Amino acid sequence: MTYSYLKIVLSTCMLISASIANAQTDDVLNLLINKNVISQNDADSMRAEAAIQGQQKHVDKVFSIDLEFRPRTEYRQGYGQMSNDTTASAFYTNQRTRISFGYQILDKLNFQFSIQDIRTFGKDDPRTNAGTIQVFEAYLEPYITKNFSIRVGRQRLMYDNQRLFAQNDWRQNANAHDGINFRYINTKFKTELAGVWNQSAEATAGTGFFPVDQTGKPIVNYKLLVVNYLNWNINKQFTLTTINCADGFQAPTNVEKLYTRFTNGGRIEFEHESIYATFSAYYQHGKNNTGQKLNAFYIQPELKYLHKNTTVRLGAEIMSGQDATKTSNEANSFVPLYGVAHRFNGFMDLYTRFPGDLNYAGLVNPYLFIIQNISKKVNVGFFFHQFYSQNNFVDSDNNVIDKNLGFEHDILFQYKPNNFTTLEVGYSYYLPTESTAIIKKAKVGAEKEWQQWAYVMLIVKPQLFKHKFN
Repeated sequence: MTYSYLKIVLSTCMLISASIANAQTDDVLNLLINKNVISQNDADSMRAEAAIQGQQKHVDKVFSIDLEFRPRTEYRQGYGQMSNDTTASAFYTNQRTRISFGYQILDKLNFQFSIQDIRTFGKDDPRTNAGTIQVFEAYLEPYITKNFSIRVGRQRLMYDNQRLFAQNDWRQNANAHDGINFRYINTKFKTELAGVWNQSAEATAGTGFFPVDQTGKPIVNYKLLVVNYLNWNINKQFTLTTINCADGFQAPTNVEKLYTRFTNGGRIEFEHESIYATFSAYYQHGKNNTGQKLNAFYIQPELKYLHKNTTVRLGAEIMSGQDATKTSNEANSFVPLYGVAHRFNGFMDLYTRFPGDLNYAGLVNPYLFIIQNISKKVNVGFFFHQFYSQNNFVDSDNNVIDKNLGFEHDILFQYKPNNFTTLEVGYSYYLPTESTAIIKKAKVGAEKEWQQWAYVMLIVKPQLFKHKFN
């Protein structure tokens, strides 16, 4: 019993001191062997255990360089806005080239820096000295504990299914936010609290915010953003997600006054074997960017079934809108914040800018998605949307129009020859109605035209370099 106790004490002492004084540890072991306190096998076993523990305690550092090269050629005849028989088709190629540098110290520090070049072929004078490089991400994330970190700088905010907060990756320039993010993550629970305060420039007095686009045209953008995201894995079948957000907009007549919009809600998910079911609901209140009282809602039920190599998704999105037959002092149009619409409301992006693309009438979008994996490298998807206005809308004669806004069918083919290359080919068509043309303020005769769009996109995302060191 004394010998076993002595071995435990020695092993513990060695594990503590191994990384501090290896030479001294060997001297102690040799002395104990000579005194016949322990055997040579015991000493060798202790040395091996100490070496393993020392390696496990070593902090790994990783430096990596990643590349993304993404050219896309598009043919447009109804994409984004309806065309009629006099509208000329659009045809062009754009490209994103992004390079990302990452540096991590395990459980201690995370640094990310990404730059990108976004261009349309032929847009820039090849003889110009003007630069086109922009910063996509630039943040530092120190870890306070193993589970808690603080991310500061330009960063992506991607929550839940990205309906409210997304990187908007379909857009070549994507989307990021400048702010601070407090993050806590463990095996069953994840939460983030992000905050942003936007300013146009350094100022000596006041907080006036005057955002503009690339051409210098004024745009509407939030001045204040606070969002809390929570994801809780309740058990193997159920997951709960919540998003609570406040975004504030500068009042047009008083730069020190904010109109604040609040969005509260979440999602419950159930998954068992081949069945997935979810229900999401959000409520918007407060004031919109014009100062009008806000009262709006969003709901999304969905069922998904996976059978061998086929995935079927059936669901609907409902976003509340304004009733044009009634006079109201409050706004009822739900705005899906800073999320992605491209993969939710049809690839042709006729309904992406809310509430303007629906003329404040809201949207009901039943959908059916069928995705077939033909092989490990090839899959094809068929995406069906039937669109309706959620609320009443009237034409120029003050007559209530039919709520049916038409049908869209998207077809997507993907080929992945290796783990860093994807070739996408897509084709979409839209069958509009007279109501579509009225709500979209389309050109005369647009409701009679076959609206279509096609693209070919190559995505190459190799890791150029990765090195681990201590």
